[in-house]
Amino acid sequence: SIRESGNGLTRKRHGGSSKIGQTVRPDFQLTDENAPAVAEICRRLDGLPLAIELAAARLRLFSPEVLRDRLGDRLALLRSGPRDLPERQQTLRAAMDWSYELLEPGEQRLFELLAVFAEADIAAVEAVAGRLGADAGDLDVLDGLAGLAEKSLVRLVDRAGGEPRVGMLETIREFAADRLEQRPEVSAFARLVHATYFADLAERLRGALTGNHRDTALTAMLADVGNLRIAWAYWVAAGDIGQLDKLADSLLILNDARGWYLDTVGLTTGMLAVLAASGSSTGGVGQEIALRISLARALMATKGFTSEVEDAFAGAVELFERGADVRQQFQVLRGLAGLYQFRGQVELAAGLGREILVLGEREHDPRMLIDGHLVIAAYLVFGDDLQGGLDHLDQAIALFAGRAIQPGTRRVGNDPRVACYTTSALALWLAGGPDRAVERANAAMALAVELEHPFTSAFARFHSGLLHSWRREWDVVLDRAVGLLEIADEHDLRIWTAVGTCLLGAAQVGLGRLDEGLANIRTGMGLYQGFRSPPIFWPILLLVDAGASHRAGRPADSLPALDAASGMLANTILLPEIHILTGDVLAALAPDGGSGDSDAESWYRMAFDRSGDLGARMTRLRAATRLARVLKARGEDDAAARILGPVYATFTEGFETADLVEARDLLASVTPGAIPPA
Repeated sequence: SIRESGNGLTRKRHGGSSKIGQTVRPDFQLTDENAPAVAEICRRLDGLPLAIELAAARLRLFSPEVLRDRLGDRLALLRSGPRDLPERQQTLRAAMDWSYELLEPGEQRLFELLAVFAEADIAAVEAVAGRLGADAGDLDVLDGLAGLAEKSLVRLVDRAGGEPRVGMLETIREFAADRLEQRPEVSAFARLVHATYFADLAERLRGALTGNHRDTALTAMLADVGNLRIAWAYWVAAGDIGQLDKLADSLLILNDARGWYLDTVGLTTGMLAVLAASGSSTGGVGQEIALRISLARALMATKGFTSEVEDAFAGAVELFERGADVRQQFQVLRGLAGLYQFRGQVELAAGLGREILVLGEREHDPRMLIDGHLVIAAYLVFGDDLQGGLDHLDQAIALFAGRAIQPGTRRVGNDPRVACYTTSALALWLAGGPDRAVERANAAMALAVELEHPFTSAFARFHSGLLHSWRREWDVVLDRAVGLLEIADEHDLRIWTAVGTCLLGAAQVGLGRLDEGLANIRTGMGLYQGFRSPPIFWPILLLVDAGASHRAGRPADSLPALDAASGMLANTILLPEIHILTGDVLAALAPDGGSGDSDAESWYRMAFDRSGDLGARMTRLRAATRLARVLKARGEDDAAARILGPVYATFTEGFETADLVEARDLLASVTPGAIPPA
């Protein structure tokens, strides 16, 4: 066995141990700096003692880091070994040659064939071997596998509830592939048969991935993802669009379910290249638009709003806007609407949302209707029709609440049902329904957990954290931020890393960890700007930044962020919130009254009037509370009660939230003996 010790790699042999790194280089020490490279060398060599010993011999020439990087061709690198070993063990290649020559002819053919597979089930091996016929030596697969397993050249991995799967160590697979390539015609045919088998498998699973057996199909896809990727690479190299079509949807669905967006980037890029080379596609222009949309969203999820995203988006929009006949293609319409939303072009998105609704009504398809309502609602809620947006969201939620709606086809991003809940939660808070807002946010979190979809889970956690930051419940915000960052780190979702770091900082400031929190907000803002993120989150982050600086006692630091946010949110429902925070900052900068209080009052009045026009009761209550404080400070208690009392009286829930508690206490102080009921 091989283990790491404080002085180097230790190999136990014949009851003793030999520090093989130090045998070659007496000055070799395992350190914090070289330990990752040493561990990676052991992993790439599959923990094989002989292979590791041969690799250690190369420490005379290379550092562990260089040795790790040169391990691409293991057999070529590990050409010599200790002279005290038997001749057949002095090189890894010689040792494997010796083992190979001991095999029966049928076992040799099967051993070579297994090189074209990643781990596979026995049925797949039998199917491919059966197609090869005489080229495979008419071997008996079951007997051959038993013999190879007995000789430790393959591994039989038990799978719960099914037959074992066959696997090979990578070092052994490399040797088997080299032997197979010595028969080039057989090798070419074997790889063709393998790629055909797994393209057909993906096509068979395609229907189940969007049906009632989705989980079973995803499990099957996941088990054979290595083989499916091998098949994909084969057909990309062959330029065979028909075979790629069999694989594409299934792999895109799997990648999205697992959060493998880097794989989606590679997949869509490869297929677009094949389409370009062929000059046509079986799916027409709609297929190319859908691929470009998937590419754009996958790039955005992993890298932000880069020039690559803009290029992919521009290509899709050009095809769409020059009159391509894709109006009936839901995935194209929804993908374009999503990209318009990310770019902040909300009116264009809403127009496509209306088309989606028309299509959904004609097709009686709840998935289309949910998406259509959601796109339109986002435009209305954050524009100037809060109640209209909530009506659309309620209609969407009624279509899926308590029901099983199967997911659609190609999709990169959050589940629309979760987005309905989170958008509704934020809208309900603004409309004056704080308890119902939490119910909707909790429903989003619960559904995201049920879906086990990384991007959706990140989306739900961020928006839940944002709601609870508005409620000033900082312990909850901290929990959401930590969970969000864990998901973002595991799946390399850089946008969520940026916004999650900002959310973490806001929670820390709210909990009194001022310097730590402000530093995290600066880090998150820098990350977000560093990869040209889509503008959709930026004004929200500016508000988070400005609010945190104010709470930390640094109001002057809030002004640049407020100025930037006000320009971006000028025609949205959040503008009155900017007015309120601007008033708070001006009041803090002039704590002794005077012109500072007068300026603050004018901002509060603008917020009060505008939020009333928009139907944003919670924002209006917050503005009224501040105005009432100013009036009370001037001794105008009756005026304070007149402006705050009627707004407070409209509330029927949320009486323990911070804003309503403050309003109630202030009203009690200006109307003695008439404390409003909670």
